[in-house]
Amino acid sequence: MEKLTHSEKIGRELARRIKGEALFDEFSRTLYSTAACIYQVKPLGVVLPRDRDDLLEVVDFARREGIPLTARGAGSGLSGQSIGPGIIVDFSRHMNRLLEISAEESRVRFEPGLVCGVLNLALGKQGDFFPPDPSTSDYCTLGGMLGNNSSGAHSVKYGNTIDYVQAIEVVLSDGTLLTLEEGKDSEGAGKGIYTQLTRIIEGNREIIEAAYPDLPKNCSGYPLDRVEEEGSFNLARLFIGSEGTLGFITSATLKVIKRPPFRSLAFFYFDSLEKAGEAVMKTLELGPSMLEIMDRRCLEKSREARPDLERFLPEGVEAQLLVEFDGSDRSAPAGDMETLSELLCVKHKLATGMDRAEKPEEQQTLLDVRKAMLPILNRLRGPRRVASFIEDAAVPPQRLPEYITSLYEILDRNGAEAALFGHAGQGNLHTRPLLNLKEEADIARMQSISREVHSLVISLGGTVSGEHGDGMVRSEYLPQQYGPAYQLMREVKGILDPPGIMNPGKIIDVPQGNMIRNLRYGPESEISNTDTIL
Repeated sequence: MEKLTHSEKIGRELARRIKGEALFDEFSRTLYSTAACIYQVKPLGVVLPRDRDDLLEVVDFARREGIPLTARGAGSGLSGQSIGPGIIVDFSRHMNRLLEISAEESRVRFEPGLVCGVLNLALGKQGDFFPPDPSTSDYCTLGGMLGNNSSGAHSVKYGNTIDYVQAIEVVLSDGTLLTLEEGKDSEGAGKGIYTQLTRIIEGNREIIEAAYPDLPKNCSGYPLDRVEEEGSFNLARLFIGSEGTLGFITSATLKVIKRPPFRSLAFFYFDSLEKAGEAVMKTLELGPSMLEIMDRRCLEKSREARPDLERFLPEGVEAQLLVEFDGSDRSAPAGDMETLSELLCVKHKLATGMDRAEKPEEQQTLLDVRKAMLPILNRLRGPRRVASFIEDAAVPPQRLPEYITSLYEILDRNGAEAALFGHAGQGNLHTRPLLNLKEEADIARMQSISREVHSLVISLGGTVSGEHGDGMVRSEYLPQQYGPAYQLMREVKGILDPPGIMNPGKIIDVPQGNMIRNLRYGPESEISNTDTIL
């Protein structure tokens, strides 16, 4: 008689119930045990649902067996939100259809496994686009973008994923299929849930308003502050940025917009990070469509990796701003860039110079280099590698110079170097310290830096996560960031996921010190002697 492991027994049972695949073999479990993060947790197994009916079967089985469920798209999340000890539900294989494009109503409907780049290719045929553009947009799934409230380089003008959500269909842990749409009450089984959630939001407006930072981007915790805006009530927004801890989105409807046909791009060079930070506020006054910052270390590594770009990456520069203006009129973006050049280089003498990219191929090259910044940094040689744990802090843009100064004081005090780049226009800096996470001393250093930086960010009116999510790395700071509003988040979780099986260990009730548990390269890791990135 064949002897099966617990994992294999679950796999066989699920394989009988669904049309999709149930992968509970050792190889699949190891493959899905990590993602683009610093963590590793081996799951019981992986399910690739073929459709919504499959998903309902998996949720029903998991609830009755008390098995955690974790949603996964491309596995490109940096915070550990797409790994877990139970069943991983991978939407990318089958539930990836573009269900509808409505040019007349400027909206699209799709399944969560659809890749963002694929959507934009389809939209491009009619001159539309979905603006949020994370650096992984060529392969990240829209379900992951909804789960993270993703944004990207152009969010300074076009906002974040949550700004485009019109409706979602979601499966809750009790099997309830809930449809949430802007301006409409939920009917049927979801009506009681809708009433409870509405009571929390409307009955605690003052607490919510006081607790949430006034920022252009924030994907930390549950967006209680975004449910009711300008007279419009949209509970679908509550699930955006929830990292699959409240339910699984089976389909979503987003609005899309026309793509501006003209743009102007330029690099501005600075002899100090502080001056670059001051220049950010001057630039924002002109309404750029992109405003990115890169520090000296990033520039040096980019120059090594792309010698063909030497013209745009001169030596002796401490910081660089990549600025873009776009518009429907050919002359407007170019005129805005001329005005900005006069402000930064002549009037305020903040920038030491600038270099414009006029040809479309040059412009695309600059954008590609910015998009490849993280892969370039990941190729750094030596035992100390860039680590993602404070990379997503965001502060009010006007406090960016203060944040940069204090940030480097913290890094110096802890004996760590770092590379800094990111979305300066929204105060969202992707700071990546260089650490060897195979060493106990650097793990302790990581924890110390994390505590100090996130406390600094909160004191400046910022958020611990601007676009990459809380996951396993930042969730422990949410009570500190939100105070009384955190209890409201716990109530929301209790209403939508009473058994607590939806992606536990993220956002809600995460203990202090969680960020250094289950490290992929830690001394106790199964793969601590490898450098594989899945």
